[in-house]
Amino acid sequence: MDSCTTLESCTAYQILKDFAAPAAAVFGAIVAGFITFVISKGQRQIAQSQRDIALDQLKVNLLQRRYEIYQATKELLEYIPFISDVRKSNSTKIRELSVKMDESRFYFPPDICDFLHDTRARCEVFLTRLGQRDNINTDDAERWSAMADALSKDQAALRMIYESLPKVFEKSLAFRQLTTDN
Repeated sequence: MDSCTTLESCTAYQILKDFAAPAAAVFGAIVAGFITFVISKGQRQIAQSQRDIALDQLKVNLLQRRYEIYQATKELLEYIPFISDVRKSNSTKIRELSVKMDESRFYFPPDICDFLHDTRARCEVFLTRLGQRDNINTDDAERWSAMADALSKDQAALRMIYESLPKVFEKSLAFRQLTTDN
């Protein structure tokens, strides 16, 4: 048994002895809880950072896809109006560019999709008329002249569409999408 010299020191010693283990357990639990809190806060910050990086990557990928479609549209409009003989045109190139433009439905709002659909339709009208011109007798001046006027108007319309491309795509290709939540 313990030897206590005074009653007070004996009581204090007994109290400390009885409560030391529970106090140490409580203190250990508080320290463990604080460490867990600090670690979880760090993990939460890492997860948030990873989410932000993934979202930024998604925005960059969307911008790249949209720009590819813009480039295909631009290239088609740079090629089509200068075709003078449908048989000598590169139908594979026209088809590839048209297919790329058709992908717009996955990446653009409806107004731009409609614009691209109308652009492809305008290109098809021009190519159709160019093919029809081959069937017109060059001695038939009236029909030949009417077809030349129609083709000229088609070319002018395609040039106007080409000139409007930056304005039409401006909002969807703006770099501000990479820095905002929209």
